[in-house]
Amino acid sequence: MSAQEDRAHVSRPEDARHSNHRIADRAERFRFVSRVPMLCECSDPDCQRLFLIELAAYRKVPPGCFLTVPGHSVDEHEPTTRTDEYWQHASGISSLRAP
Repeated sequence: MSAQEDRAHVSRPEDARHSNHRIADRAERFRFVSRVPMLCECSDPDCQRLFLIELAAYRKVPPGCFLTVPGHSVDEHEPTTRTDEYWQHASGISSLRAP
């Protein structure tokens, strides 16, 4: 299977999440001390929005969760944490908690 075919099987949120992992790795390598701009991990394939997050907070996001700009959604996921900068979405969880 080609790289393009592999990519076709990855959802938009998963693809953005993978890109954000690379951004976080580079930010750590360069000892970034302020909040890092990350790609919105929503389900909209045309979304190009960014949000800011501290690396420590980004690294605490559990596997299977996605981060979006406020108001954006992830298919089959519910917002579980809302901040002014970003929302965290988890699969099938309907309870909302503070950051």
